[in-house]
Amino acid sequence: MVSVHCPGFSPLALLLSMRIVNANKGIKIIKGTVAVGFTSDSNGEVTEVKLKVAECWKLTLLLVLVEDLLQRYLKGRLMFFFKTSVPNVYAVGDVATFLMKLYDDLSSVEHVDHARISADQAGKAIKASEKGESVVEYDYLPYFYPRSIDLARQFYGENVGDTVLLGDNNPQSPKPKFGSY
Repeated sequence: MVSVHCPGFSPLALLLSMRIVNANKGIKIIKGTVAVGFTSDSNGEVTEVKLKVAECWKLTLLLVLVEDLLQRYLKGRLMFFFKTSVPNVYAVGDVATFLMKLYDDLSSVEHVDHARISADQAGKAIKASEKGESVVEYDYLPYFYPRSIDLARQFYGENVGDTVLLGDNNPQSPKPKFGSY
């Protein structure tokens, strides 16, 4: 059984619930509770999670979405390689606050594109550190795209400032085409 724990709403939880996760695959999303403990085997691998609601789940894989709690515990600033202040622990995806070069500011991005690319960057950093080498600093351009409906939508950059609408967004138009920045 694979368990996904979400203490509150997150875009990742929504993404996971959209056709990716279903009961037929043995995946269970548990919302609105917190993990209070873990049981591990003699190798130190987690085999069970204990929840605040007094349930215990046996599992083969555990994904815990802790949002900003992990950032505070791991001292938040991951910079370009996703290595935390805890030895041999890396954070990726929306729990990772990193320096976004484009804006020269700390940021976290809640989207599967960043989750994939930051995981790749962390993997490269792990392999490089094992060999005593270094990797190129992470330089991410925020990019968002939905796959849930048959519309072409792509988003680049950060969502700050006033929105300017371009084109024809009238649904009565024969070919409405619009964008914004």
